[in-house]
Amino acid sequence: MQQRFWQFMVQLKVDSYYTGTYVADAEFKDNSLTMFGAIMATTSVSTWAIWQKFDIIWAILVAASQVLAATKQYLPYKKRIAPMRAVSYLYEEIFLEAESMWYDISQGNKTESEINQLMTELKGKQLKAWKKSIGDVTIPHRPKIRERADKLTAEYFTQAYNTTVTITK
Repeated sequence: MQQRFWQFMVQLKVDSYYTGTYVADAEFKDNSLTMFGAIMATTSVSTWAIWQKFDIIWAILVAASQVLAATKQYLPYKKRIAPMRAVSYLYEEIFLEAESMWYDISQGNKTESEINQLMTELKGKQLKAWKKSIGDVTIPHRPKIRERADKLTAEYFTQAYNTTVTITK
């Protein structure tokens, strides 16, 4: 049961890093789209002489900025940021709670039944955090973000516990 709790604790850290990395990715995409639109809006007249030489590129950029202006409100990045940030903080709190329990568990001070109860409570908190924070927002799985979360988790456990962890998918 100690091994199950350890693996659960590792998964909690993966989930914490995943949600935090997801927020950073969504913010980057949203900010990039906003900056592209702003740059296109402010440079269109001032750089007209340059764009006359590259009219095809200019036409493509203008068309892209117009499509972006019309569709940006429907893109999901911005509406995912706040809920994912909230769940990320809650997941980190749950992980810290599990980590504080680990000492007693690793020392054999908890029975298998007690460990099982602790895991069940933490899983309930994780589910409650997800439902409270995410609600009806669709969050698609992102394999590259998961790979990053796995790597950060492995680094964390190497530094904090001087051990290599196996992360299951």
